[in-house]
Amino acid sequence: MAIRPSLKKGPQSEPQADNALADEVAPAGRSRQHDRLDAAPDLMGTAASDRRQPVGRPNLTFMVDEDPEDWFAPIDRLIKEYDSVQPEADLRLADLHGLGPAKAWADGLVRDLRDYSAGRIALTDLDRGCLLAGPPGTGKTTLARVLAREAEVNLVATSAATWLSHSHLGEVIQAVRLDFAAARERAPCVLFIDEVDGLSDRTVVEPRYRSYWTSFIGCVLEEMDGLKSQPGVVMIGATNFLKAVDPALLRSGRLERVIHVPVPSTEDLAQIMRQKLASDLTDADLMPLAVLGLGGTGADAERWVRGARRRARHAGRRLTLEDLMAEIAGPVDTVSTELLRRCAVHEAGHAVAAVASGEAVSVEISIVGQGRHAGTTRVAGGPEQPMTAEIARQILVYLLAGRAAEEVVLGGVSAGAGGAEESDLAMATRLAVRMLTAYGLAGPAPLVYLGANLPASHLPPHLLAEVRHELNAAYKEATALIRAHQAAVEQLAAYLADRLAASDAVIRAIFEAHSSTQGFPAGADTRH
Repeated sequence: MAIRPSLKKGPQSEPQADNALADEVAPAGRSRQHDRLDAAPDLMGTAASDRRQPVGRPNLTFMVDEDPEDWFAPIDRLIKEYDSVQPEADLRLADLHGLGPAKAWADGLVRDLRDYSAGRIALTDLDRGCLLAGPPGTGKTTLARVLAREAEVNLVATSAATWLSHSHLGEVIQAVRLDFAAARERAPCVLFIDEVDGLSDRTVVEPRYRSYWTSFIGCVLEEMDGLKSQPGVVMIGATNFLKAVDPALLRSGRLERVIHVPVPSTEDLAQIMRQKLASDLTDADLMPLAVLGLGGTGADAERWVRGARRRARHAGRRLTLEDLMAEIAGPVDTVSTELLRRCAVHEAGHAVAAVASGEAVSVEISIVGQGRHAGTTRVAGGPEQPMTAEIARQILVYLLAGRAAEEVVLGGVSAGAGGAEESDLAMATRLAVRMLTAYGLAGPAPLVYLGANLPASHLPPHLLAEVRHELNAAYKEATALIRAHQAAVEQLAAYLADRLAASDAVIRAIFEAHSSTQGFPAGADTRH
């Protein structure tokens, strides 16, 4: 646990009270003695030979003849120095980009906390909490810290991993209770719980661990419910794996709303880079670099800027756009020409299928690898539509169009469409399974619900055959579409191999210049 208060000065107390306070707020998972301010006497300029004998423990008590204000001065200075080295020390909520609805919720909470401070609302009017769910590096932790600082309330930060770092169940439960007690004592405050997916769904825990897990989760739920009788603590959880979180944590009165934090759009990524660059490259257009970094997060943007500055510094010159571009693109010279072209063709196939559908509002491509992805095509649609059989099959065609482009343009396919849970083939298979087992959109007997998350390997043979039929028909349609727009695919792939990225405007210009037809080729759908 980390506590970020504005240090409250109080009257002198007995040494026992100091010990109790230290035991209550020390970080879970660490020895209490690590939180002692061993350097405090030296910070006050007291020579070792002149140190006076303290009352009680020397590190958390006043000297007999000292003014308490003098004792607190170095502590205040340490807190300010800590703040100054935090990446978000100077950030305001207005400076945060790419957080989607999470930022709007944070703005509203800050307003409510200020209204409480002004006496306009009661503590009971504050939100109980929320769960921020999204990929790593998207700014969930930063949002919690900036929110607390802007609202001028205390922040108590902990994580499921910190609680579980203890050896025995009793110690784990004690760590949980200490963190919640610290939050209640400092209300109004924000209690930030990271890695909430560590509080896993009890229904999927192995039987031999179920008793332990039930006691642990039960303790957390009990403490969350206990905050109702002492309002003023807003819980913010963060997770990268929403599906793993125990559902009981998400009911009203606990982490009562789930807010998805997406990977930044290209516009948001450009704004994040602008904020990180500060006074550097003030007149530069960062949008082409944001498209190049498609799929990157705020943490990636910070790394790119830091690396670009290092390049310029080591070269003894000012920062340039080329430095930033080199950091985003990475070591392109280590990628073979054949692999680069195959990746370009694959992503061009996805993009052409999206534009040909007529449903895409925006399409962007980068063949610079981000994380586990060798390339990324991002498609933004219009208002959310109901899932129909037509739309589901259109999505299948889009997902398989990259593989189809490799076959049509290059004469053969690679494993690029498969191999991982987030791959094109995996997503297409899951959608086809759900069409049959959950959505009621396919198969000879669609009026049945068998579950939304059934693995294809668990299906009976006759349903697996239907899944294969849907996928084969979608792939045949995707192949026909690529053949109809092959010139556009090849031109776009050549552009990507040279530039590594393509904006929506470039993609549409190439498509319109080389394609005389809009939409899927007539007769391409072979389903019956």
